[in-house]
Amino acid sequence: GIAINFINKEFRKKNIFKKTYFKMNNKDKKSCYKKLSKYGITKNDWFVVIHIRENKSDLDRFRDSDPMTYLNAINFIISAGGKVVRVGNSSMTKLPKIKGLIDYPFTSIKNNSMDVFLASECKFCIGTASGYYSLPVFFGKPVLMVNYLHTLEYFALREKDIFLPKKLFSQKNKRLIKLKDVFGLKVGNYVTSSVYKKNNILIKDNT
Repeated sequence: GIAINFINKEFRKKNIFKKTYFKMNNKDKKSCYKKLSKYGITKNDWFVVIHIRENKSDLDRFRDSDPMTYLNAINFIISAGGKVVRVGNSSMTKLPKIKGLIDYPFTSIKNNSMDVFLASECKFCIGTASGYYSLPVFFGKPVLMVNYLHTLEYFALREKDIFLPKKLFSQKNKRLIKLKDVFGLKVGNYVTSSVYKKNNILIKDNT
């Protein structure tokens, strides 16, 4: 994250700005929109992709989130006139049926090409601490990173992106850890659940 930050700063200094890195060809876009239209999204609609990490591994459980805490955000986007496509795989928790929400991992159109298409055509992506959010970035789309640890990844983002880390509570000092420390080189480099536990840090998701 820090290395990418240095690269981005050099780009700004030299006035090098790329709107997008990649583009899907029209044939593939047309084919994907045709498949997506069966689930209520056409070329005239705008939609947001959301990826909520649920690996459930003890080693890096701190990166996971509860999908049910994202329902308010999903409903808010739909009330604003958008649609929501939750991406991921079929091992994830199924979301409740909501008009305007496509629980894509459990559909018949789930495949690698569609994964890329959704990233290329979304209005923005809500992401967590996993790899999917990189795809929308490659297509120049903004990302909203929530419940994200470890925090040094923040420095890889662009000015149009938004980052919200999980809340870290010091059990030793009985208080929330200050943001400047959450983003510092020490805590920002904690990359396993056991390290947080060893340092008596309790991790809390945002609502």
